[in-house]
Amino acid sequence: MIEEKPKIKNYISGGCYIFNKEIIKKVPKNKNLKMTDFLEKLINDNISISSYVHNGVWIDAGTWEDLKKAKSIFL
Repeated sequence: MIEEKPKIKNYISGGCYIFNKEIIKKVPKNKNLKMTDFLEKLINDNISISSYVHNGVWIDAGTWEDLKKAKSIFL
């Protein structure tokens, strides 16, 4: 039997995070910290984290032009 190559799924962070107050207390004050480093610290501290896979429409709105385009689609 010939088997097709498996589909490779690449995931990105949509940049939305929800933390409870106890997690917020772990954020260092007066220090810049990358979110990936912070999440890694939580994992290393045995704090459970989870994610949600969104299979719907996603539009980058990182520039004014992209934002205008997104508004024209949804409004």
